[in-house]
Amino acid sequence: MTRYLFEEVHETQKTIDHYLGVMGDAFKEFPPYVNEIFKIYPFNDKVISAIDTSLHADLAHLDAQIAECNNAYNSASEKEKEELRKKMKALKQEMEYRRWQAYITFLKTKDAALAEVFFHLVGSKFNFSVLSPDQQQVIVDALIKNKLEDTIKNKVPELLSVKEEELTQFVHDLFDLKKMSITIPTKLSGPVPITFLKKEFLSSARQSLPGVKDLMLDSDGSAMKNLPLNFLTQLTESNAAFFEDSPIFDSLYTPFKAKNGNIKFNEAYKVKIKKDGKTVEGYLSAYCPLDEYNNEDRNGKELYLYSQPITAPNQERDLINRPHDEGKTAIPVVIKDGEQQECDMEILDKKLNLNGDAFGALLFGYVLGQQSMNTTISPEQEKALAEKLGKLNVYKEKEE
Repeated sequence: MTRYLFEEVHETQKTIDHYLGVMGDAFKEFPPYVNEIFKIYPFNDKVISAIDTSLHADLAHLDAQIAECNNAYNSASEKEKEELRKKMKALKQEMEYRRWQAYITFLKTKDAALAEVFFHLVGSKFNFSVLSPDQQQVIVDALIKNKLEDTIKNKVPELLSVKEEELTQFVHDLFDLKKMSITIPTKLSGPVPITFLKKEFLSSARQSLPGVKDLMLDSDGSAMKNLPLNFLTQLTESNAAFFEDSPIFDSLYTPFKAKNGNIKFNEAYKVKIKKDGKTVEGYLSAYCPLDEYNNEDRNGKELYLYSQPITAPNQERDLINRPHDEGKTAIPVVIKDGEQQECDMEILDKKLNLNGDAFGALLFGYVLGQQSMNTTISPEQEKALAEKLGKLNVYKEKEE
């Protein structure tokens, strides 16, 4: 279906590239991270301090205590310096908390329900899983509504020949956390039904309370673009091709050159592997938590089998082991690159975790699914389509 794009469009490749660029840039920001709130209700110091009249005095008092610690630092012993560092760190966190208190007070004058959400987020260092289902929907609706309005304002639906009201309804249905079934209408394949088994926030408490100015930055300094949502999707004969055959979802899959043919899989696919008369079942991943297996020669070049699928970053799960031939400690089931052709693979169950940039890819697929073009895109152009959206940044297993 992705080989056919825009109905009766005879534009230049440059124009098509522009359309695809617009889609990629706009849709990858759905759902936006909570720093989007400052586009809706900016942190205006003059306005906020007029509501919370003691804010500046409280911050000045905390700042003076930090200055005292700094003055005492150079002449302190090593043990005293350690205590001073801890104290300064705590005082700086107290300052950030005080700023957030003031912002929440201001937010109450604009949207009481949203202010209550931020009260809980700040208290938990932005762990979204502490919110009630209703509170989770409040924050999602507020951020999605603003981003959608911005997208419409920039004439994205008009550029892409998509009806504004239909795109709006699809976005609202997708991010309605209680709506577990949606349909993507396509001109070539008919309606594609998609069923979600779970729509949930990943547990995501920050190591320290982020400042108002640093809200969008992760602990490593990288920008956080999306809310930490994860939608677990059940793939069936009716919808698997929508994901597996589309170049825009390519980076969610890993190719496996099996004895019985080339097969692509995702880490949430349950597979059966048969080699040398032995059969194992589980979930394949290129990630291995064992230090002795993580080196440049092996990392990313081998596949490991797990007893359960990945559902969150840094999730602890069990490797499937096999007995050592000499009766020693069991070792992980490892499939090296060159061994794939010695294995028969069968996919037993297909599930897919949609999070991060994958939501943007789904919106991208929704738009493309409704388009057609009376000329076929070449394989080179189809590859360029996937590259235009870029590698999907999703939550995967990684070490802290």
